Amino acid sequence: MVEELIPNTLTVVHPPDLYTALRVAWPSGSRASALVLLSQWAFETGRGKACHCYNIGNIKHVPGDGHDFTQFRCNEIIGGKMVWFDPPNPATSFRAYETLALGVADYLRVLQKTFASAWPAVLAGDPAAFAVSLHNAHYYTADPSVYSRNLVSLFREFDHTMPPDPDPGEGDGDPSPDNAA
Repeated sequence: MVEELIPNTLTVVHPPDLYTALRVAWPSGSRASALVLLSQWAFETGRGKACHCYNIGNIKHVPGDGHDFTQFRCNEIIGGKMVWFDPPNPATSFRAYETLALGVADYLRVLQKTFASAWPAVLAGDPAAFAVSLHNAHYYTADPSVYSRNLVSLFREFDHTMPPDPDPGEGDGDPSPDNAA
């Protein structure tokens, strides 16, 4: 596959739309697990207002990863200081997707494989543990206490605003992907 640099495009995603996309892509996941991921996405992308090319987790592109990519100005915390990078610096390269569904699928795959040490916190529905685990796995460079505090706050907010899981008495109860809506 040719990895192409594509124009940077803001692909604004709203929280209910991402929540639905997560539930469709991962129908066997719990509501709490989806809320942990929704919270992390919201923190990473300014609640979806700064989502670039459907990259919901701001997953970095590295040559050879098989993905198209885009570049945009970004920052990292290095030595305790915020350092800004501008294209074409490789630090500004992020994976790019044509659709929200493709972005969500790769986000789930990356978390489960590359950041597998953080996945148990997702399964437990624990945003604080997820934040710490992601930091320990070098997913982000920000202050872990700030990242954790924000994920917990967003989780609580979304727990009140996202739809509840359907009543287990409704439908046939089979959570298999073949029966997912």
